[in-house]
Amino acid sequence: MYLEEKIDRLFKLCQDIGERINKLETNSSEENEYVNVKDAAKMLGVKLGTLRNKMSQGHIKYYKPGKNVFFSKKYLTEYISSNEMPVKENVKKFLDTPNIKESN
Repeated sequence: MYLEEKIDRLFKLCQDIGERINKLETNSSEENEYVNVKDAAKMLGVKLGTLRNKMSQGHIKYYKPGKNVFFSKKYLTEYISSNEMPVKENVKKFLDTPNIKESN
């Protein structure tokens, strides 16, 4: 009987996890859509390693409801906006890029 109870409990846990994953996958119509690591890196314009470093250093918020990692699209959009550089710095950075040649 003890083993049957454990199996029953494990089965219910698996169902709960499955329901949570389905909810994450089907909430695309909701305001706060979620993306995986690959899509988040693409959205931010960084390599996967860079994103993982930001995660491990606590610089970016993510969700891990199990084995998979998810990011809120809304949060990523706000993160991008909060890291906007002033125009003057953008121009200087552009001109300092090695492959940019000045034309006279």
